[in-house]
Amino acid sequence: MSFDPDNQVNYELEVESYFESIRAPFEQTLKATKKNYPKLFVRLAWLSGFIGISAVPFFSSRVAISIFHTQSINLLGKTYEIKEIASGVFVWCGMLGTMVFGGIIRILSRFSELNRAGKPLPPRHMAFALSYAIVRELDHFERNKMELHQRMITNLWGKLLTYLRWTLESSLAPESTSFHKLPPRNFLVVPDAQRIAESFNWVLLDKPAYSIITGLNNLHLKLSPRLSTGFQVGSLIPVFRQLGNFLYTSIPEHRKDERLALWGYSELSRCADTLNSMSRMAEVKEATPAERFKAVFARCGAVFTHSNIAVAFFAWWFVFQALFAALIATAFHYFPNLTMNSQAMVALIGGPIAAAISMVGISRKFQ
Repeated sequence: MSFDPDNQVNYELEVESYFESIRAPFEQTLKATKKNYPKLFVRLAWLSGFIGISAVPFFSSRVAISIFHTQSINLLGKTYEIKEIASGVFVWCGMLGTMVFGGIIRILSRFSELNRAGKPLPPRHMAFALSYAIVRELDHFERNKMELHQRMITNLWGKLLTYLRWTLESSLAPESTSFHKLPPRNFLVVPDAQRIAESFNWVLLDKPAYSIITGLNNLHLKLSPRLSTGFQVGSLIPVFRQLGNFLYTSIPEHRKDERLALWGYSELSRCADTLNSMSRMAEVKEATPAERFKAVFARCGAVFTHSNIAVAFFAWWFVFQALFAALIATAFHYFPNLTMNSQAMVALIGGPIAAAISMVGISRKFQ
């Protein structure tokens, strides 16, 4: 059976119509993968560990006497040894807190994220929808040259690579997910197929199949640098359209139509040929120390206005907590007769929290 080119337009109209019909569940699934809870728990683990480490100096009586001019603190009518408090903070924050947030909860959040990523639109349908969503964004970017569209393309592209691996390899481990960023440079969409093809020497025995496998595994290597830099992205529209057309024909409810399946295979072959003929872009030059410092400084500043309110709160809280601690230490140093009662301790704990909440509210108001 041969493919009739006259049906090309009809098939593409059918694909476009199907994409519009699943737009609602696609948007819901896309929203479900938006929040990066695993990364949030890693940050909480770092914060918890830092708090625990900061308590270590207070194991020394000299440090406690130097800062508080006493070895015990009266809190809510009870007397606590500073060394005991420091030991408790170190155990619960520095050790248990880090293990819980950075280990157990992060793993559970990854499994939860993977579960959400498969609902309400299955992975194979999601891979198709992402391909066509990228086609739309590429078209908008080509006409308007807006940075917003480029950011959206990069975001969708990272998700598409993960869904392609999930779809074509039939499995996806939580640790290999990358819904929020581009995967490592050595990421392959079909690594198992590549190993089989090389083992059986398909480059000589089955060149069309080998060309398709190589093309799919070139996706990240060839396209990611172009999508990230906006380099000739208009020429990539046919590539994503052909990939989306193939994924449409691979959806279970469409496999019964042999002519449609044949068209899908021809689209995949054309897509692979284009990818294999593309040249690799030059490696991005490594940033200088000054550029890395500027980038780190910019990221640190962005934490205070982070879209996740918990991250922004903890950033402001840490700053105000450090400021309050420095002021208290200075006051005790120059006025050794001061004492730390329960009211002052409550103010020391509640003050930074109230200040952090206020600053988060102010920053949200002016965003």
